[in-house]
Amino acid sequence: MTQAFIGHGGDFEIGSGSPVSYMSIGEVTNISRSSSSDAIDATHMQSPDGYREFIAGLADPGEVTVEFNFIPNSPGYQALVAAQQARATVPFRITYPTGSPATQVLFAGMVTGLDETVPVDDKATGSATIKITGKPEIV
Repeated sequence: MTQAFIGHGGDFEIGSGSPVSYMSIGEVTNISRSSSSDAIDATHMQSPDGYREFIAGLADPGEVTVEFNFIPNSPGYQALVAAQQARATVPFRITYPTGSPATQVLFAGMVTGLDETVPVDDKATGSATIKITGKPEIV
């Protein structure tokens, strides 16, 4: 049986304070997270059969892009704006609506981009890009 799931019920939150309390940025429509690892070329003159050899380098925790219905005065959107303007590294939390309890990814990051689109004949949308710093924790 498949374990595929849909995103309905998921959330993206920004944190503040100590201990951290999280606030939803509100009306999220899509969350994308990427990460990568360096591949370091370790090829030498005796590499078997003339093939390149690689070793694992440092991991890049990547970025998160979150899309949402744009509500300019919402507390969640204003928290993103404040974090970007302060150039602050703040806690974030992604909740995937799977299992009981749901799976969460906790990470520190900085807001590196905010975009808004306000068309004449469709809903207003926004997106935020967050650069993850350090190792995310999956709980």
